[in-house]
Amino acid sequence: MTEQHVPMLLWTGGWDSTFRLLQRVLVEKQPVQPVYLINPDRQSLRQELKSIALISEKLSAEYPETKTRLLELKIIGAFCLEPLKKYQQAFKNILIKQYLGTQYAWLATYCEHMSWQNVELAIHRDDNAQSGAHQLLRRFVTDPDGNGIYQLNPDYQYTDEYTLFQRFRFPLFNLNKIQMQSIAEAAGFNALMQLTWFCHTPMRGSQACGLCNPCRYTIEEGMGHRISRLGLLRYTLRKYNPLYRLRARLMN
Repeated sequence: MTEQHVPMLLWTGGWDSTFRLLQRVLVEKQPVQPVYLINPDRQSLRQELKSIALISEKLSAEYPETKTRLLELKIIGAFCLEPLKKYQQAFKNILIKQYLGTQYAWLATYCEHMSWQNVELAIHRDDNAQSGAHQLLRRFVTDPDGNGIYQLNPDYQYTDEYTLFQRFRFPLFNLNKIQMQSIAEAAGFNALMQLTWFCHTPMRGSQACGLCNPCRYTIEEGMGHRISRLGLLRYTLRKYNPLYRLRARLMN
């Protein structure tokens, strides 16, 4: 298999994209091209790259056969690229109906800039982005576990969802985080999954804050054990104490 036929995966060192990477090289026993897109304003940048390096090192040591499957990480600093108007408008239109992360307009722009197609995006069940695109997807590949990989149906090419997500495919669309953990445990790579990172505003550089969106989603999706006691306390205070919520909002 030549490199141009190897699927490209946006890897952040987080739970979802790491699961897909490990699923690809360990369960499906197929190659993958990981890509990390640098956002210099992201406070978790150093921690994410540290997690990626650690996971890669341990994967190579524990599963030497994956050395030829996991291609060298491409680190690309490209956040100076301004999102195209068509993607900005599609994002704004979708935002009227539901919350969606601001990164998708930029990601779509960069994929077009690089002429990338079928880039794997680790949107999962319970993800905010999932509900907006769900009705527009069709199964086009079935993986060994029968989960299926999805892409947007061209019959809906005039929708905002199609405009924004047409260059991506979604290998985790039918899985939530708890199901991923079960699969990882059964396949023997759950220990590697515990090396992932998710917090956008880490405390002291290495502790999950409990307040940012990824921390909240991690807790609310049943993975609260991955948050420190201090992070859980901050999450609880913010959730149930209006004054703390106001203070946290002003600080962020």
